[in-house]
Amino acid sequence: MRQQHSDDSGDRIKTYWDGLETVTRFTPDPCHTAIPGFTYGGLLASLIDYHGIGADSAAMYRQ
Repeated sequence: MRQQHSDDSGDRIKTYWDGLETVTRFTPDPCHTAIPGFTYGGLLASLIDYHGIGADSAAMYRQ
């Protein structure tokens, strides 16, 4: 199962199954950087939160 989330800023992440684990992919845009090459901490916290929700939702459907 794939779950895609899109919020007002246009961030797009995908959470999907890879065997028994869920994986989320995200590629930051330049607007997500604090300084070149580094994303800001709030974005990282949001991605962890999004992944957790996506993984929980996918697990519920898999049962």
